[in-house]
Amino acid sequence: MEFHVDAREGEEPHHQWCLVYEVESSRVVHLHQHIAISPDAALAKEQLAEAALAQVPSGVPRERLAVAHPDPGVELGPDMTYVIDPESGRVTARPDAKTFYETR
Repeated sequence: MEFHVDAREGEEPHHQWCLVYEVESSRVVHLHQHIAISPDAALAKEQLAEAALAQVPSGVPRERLAVAHPDPGVELGPDMTYVIDPESGRVTARPDAKTFYETR
C-alpha cells in the first residue's frame, strides 16, 4: 500500500524524536523518530512516547522502560551515542567513537 502526504506549500516537515531506555541501566533500547507534515500536525509528548514504546520488542518489560525527550539542540544521527542522565532524564549526544574513527 502506498501512502503519500504533501506538506502545505511553504511549510517544512516537523521532526520529533525520543529515546526509550531501561530505567535501571539507562541503556537506550529504541530511538524513535516522527515526521509530521507541519508543526501543527506534531504529536504531543505523550503520544510520541506511546508510539515509541509500541515499537520496543516485547521481550523488554514495559515497567522497566522510560522515555526521554531530547532538547531541540541535541543532534540526531546514526553515528551518535546517546547518554541519558537517570536522575533528570536529560539526553546528551556525542559522536560514536568506533563509528567516528572507522569513517574518518
